[in-house]
Amino acid sequence: MIVAECGDGSSALAEIERLRPDAAFLDIRMPGLSGLEVAARLAKTLQRLRAAVPAFDATARLAREPLAQLNARPAVETLRWLRAGAGEWLIRTALKELESRLDPQAFWRIHRGVMVRVAAIAQVRHDLMGKLWVEFHSGGKVQPVSRAYAHLFRQM
Repeated sequence: MIVAECGDGSSALAEIERLRPDAAFLDIRMPGLSGLEVAARLAKTLQRLRAAVPAFDATARLAREPLAQLNARPAVETLRWLRAGAGEWLIRTALKELESRLDPQAFWRIHRGVMVRVAAIAQVRHDLMGKLWVEFHSGGKVQPVSRAYAHLFRQM
């Protein structure tokens, strides 16, 4: 929603101070103050507010909540699904970070670079050398299980 349009930098700054919008889009070239000058004055105002009110930042909402409410909240909500459609998809997130967000009952790491959804596993089999391999309901590529994660399959 557009709340104001201004023809010059001075009136833009006045409207920003008056309306206090969530976002302001500024032209670099404007009569009077340039968009960069308006943004610089806004940055100085934010710095003064942050110095005056320590909780005036991205964590302001958390700073106002009682400590008991913060302690009752789970540290990180776990993910139960990754919707990616059919086939393999590249997720540009470190596997270690993704693993910390996934529900450990629903997703298992089976190799240094592979995580699987437990419900997608059709069977686990041993080869002649004793190595474990995971086969999936959807067919697809059979994945090896490293020795470091073989303990997950003992109960299967």
